[in-house]
Amino acid sequence: SPFGNQPLIALIDKGGNILEDITPVPPEYISASVSASSGDAALVGRSSVKVVNGRGAFTDLAIDIAGWATIAFSSPGIAPLKVNISTFVGAPRALGLRSDAALAFGGI
Repeated sequence: SPFGNQPLIALIDKGGNILEDITPVPPEYISASVSASSGDAALVGRSSVKVVNGRGAFTDLAIDIAGWATIAFSSPGIAPLKVNISTFVGAPRALGLRSDAALAFGGI
């Protein structure tokens, strides 16, 4: 199934500013690729998205295996961004406390 939090990749300059208006020609697309320590891995979903206002928003990206993987995001002429992720699934092993608004309960 798709990642719960989908990647939103921004084009940034050396100062960390998002490049919303690039001249003369901005990159049109950001693409994703995957490699996994266990060997074969493939991305599921749309692996290339259009750049809008300096950002590329993925909406249905997933990986077809469980384990450790590296996703590389790239666009022509720009150094790739590599992100290491874990896609392990299985029985719960620990309890944790989260402060997500969707999980908040009143009257505590």
